[in-house]
Amino acid sequence: MGEEGVEVESLSPNGKTAVSNDTASGAVSNAGTLEKNDMVDDKRDETKQDVSMNESPSEVIESLKERSKILIEKTRRIMFTDAAVAIALTLLILPLMDAAVEAQDEEVSTHEWFQENKQLLLTFFLSYTVIAMAWIDHDRLFRFVSHFNMILNILNFVWLMAIAFIPAATNIMNSVKDDILTHFVWIGTFLFAKVITFAMTIVVRKNPEMWADGGPPFPLLVGSMVSICLLTIALLLSMTKAGYWMLTIVVLKIPITRMILWRWPSLRTKWETTSDDRREKNETLDNDITESSNKSKEDNKEGLQSLLRYLLALEDRLDGLMEAERRIIFTDAAAAIALTLLVLPLMDAATEARGEEISTAEWFQENRKLLLSFFLSYLVISLSWNDQDKLFRNVGAFTRLLSTLNFLWLLAIVFIPVATAILNLVRDDPLQHLVYIGTPMLAKIWTIFEIIEVHRNPGTWEYGVGPSFRLLLNGVVGLVLMVAALLLSFTAAGYLMLLILILTKPIVKAILWKWPGLEMKW
Repeated sequence: MGEEGVEVESLSPNGKTAVSNDTASGAVSNAGTLEKNDMVDDKRDETKQDVSMNESPSEVIESLKERSKILIEKTRRIMFTDAAVAIALTLLILPLMDAAVEAQDEEVSTHEWFQENKQLLLTFFLSYTVIAMAWIDHDRLFRFVSHFNMILNILNFVWLMAIAFIPAATNIMNSVKDDILTHFVWIGTFLFAKVITFAMTIVVRKNPEMWADGGPPFPLLVGSMVSICLLTIALLLSMTKAGYWMLTIVVLKIPITRMILWRWPSLRTKWETTSDDRREKNETLDNDITESSNKSKEDNKEGLQSLLRYLLALEDRLDGLMEAERRIIFTDAAAAIALTLLVLPLMDAATEARGEEISTAEWFQENRKLLLSFFLSYLVISLSWNDQDKLFRNVGAFTRLLSTLNFLWLLAIVFIPVATAILNLVRDDPLQHLVYIGTPMLAKIWTIFEIIEVHRNPGTWEYGVGPSFRLLLNGVVGLVLMVAALLLSFTAAGYLMLLILILTKPIVKAILWKWPGLEMKW
């Protein structure tokens, strides 16, 4: 890897982007220092100092229990929030699935369906982008929050209400006559969520007792203000001929925020607070764990003290791991919901059969294409998630690029139920094949890029272990098989050719058996 720097998406407590210039070997020894310890606060450091000063073990245990209780409470609130956001994110596809159902009796081609529903597709992608960006901002803020107070809890629920309303606002915009109020409801909901994020940042900043790792850095505040300005401009300009396309200007948030911080660096000094360097904290934790192990054979009192220090260090480690884990769990929740949405066309078909008085065998016969597409799509999502799971087992931090690739992967997964509905409800044509098989193929491409991104950035590795060559080869072989399935789907076998994906593992094993030196080069 040489001396290549690793720019991580997280922000350091002093407001600067965290950067690691470790070599590969150095990065391995300091794996996970980039982003995993963002939430380690000064109280933990003080407690460890108290332990070293022979504080009563019972007092330390009570303190540890109290902090664990606070951590669990915070984690539960965040997980609840993430689950609701993941549901809102996947509910965006329901209007598209309904549009596919409505096209069943019209016998339109796939191209005609996309043409008729281009506004639905545009609003889906725009709403998905805005929700993803809103969740990322929420994630960045709460890395620097140790616990909730009443005001922050209320604001968090208000923010969640805005996010939960976005699918409804998106559907309203596509279902009623276009007017000023339509624009205000749709983009105004995004703007309201961003204003609440700004308010939460201010509340956390004004309450130092809630801080973790020095409190929220100044770029978070600037980023929220820039987003509010951009969404306001988008709302006003959406009433011109440009229409809803103006919402795409929200992607300018990051470059504008960086330009402001570069142009007026003095603004940062009014906001900064002093805190220990992240890497020094991580090295301190490593030393604590090592020291506790070396002293384990001392007398009982020292052994107990050492054990307590180990537990405190371990608590910090687990707290830091939440940063990567939160993103992974959020991704898993959205993918799981997309997986279950595959069953909706089957439920609709069962509902329509109520008045037809048909037998179960007749129902299965009439809906065999629906059942086949359900099982094939389920297989594709399961295999894709399995690759994602193997990759993220050893990921302890996210770079900005890795986070973007993860959301692109999730976008493809969320769209698979729509592609499945199109397959069953519109006229068969070449574009239908491309959409149905091309969507999981795109997810496979994003997975390959994720593997490469993690491999080239040792600072993202957990426990000093990066992705294996087998995992990359698995992705490449899977992609080649998907291309083959796409081409062969035009034959009499049709979409059943997707079943060749189950050959991925045997092919990978055969390649590594034939050319074992490939893994050594990786």
